[in-house]
Amino acid sequence: MTKTIPIVACILLMQSAQAAMRCGNHLVAAGDSKMEVLLRCGPPTLAEPVSVSSYERYRYGGVQGYAYPVEVWHYDCGRGILVKRLFFEGGFLRGVEPGRIRGTGPQRCN
Repeated sequence: MTKTIPIVACILLMQSAQAAMRCGNHLVAAGDSKMEVLLRCGPPTLAEPVSVSSYERYRYGGVQGYAYPVEVWHYDCGRGILVKRLFFEGGFLRGVEPGRIRGTGPQRCN
């Protein structure tokens, strides 16, 4: 089952999000692919599809649509540290945002 968030809310979340996250000696930043993030930070604690962002562009009286899957990866960064949420759109990192809960595991990201 997937959650759906209005496209406007996704855009606002991504605009207010930080652009990067440190995983040990590595840095992941907006524009990195899922594979780059996975190699640098390891597997997320939770990965969930959220919705599909679609964009429409009017061209010569017609509509041209684009659809991009949006996925959120959650990283438990360690005991007492806020869980980080990474937003992926079309397979690329668009932003990093602190979650609302604190982690419980060993420290793995900043």
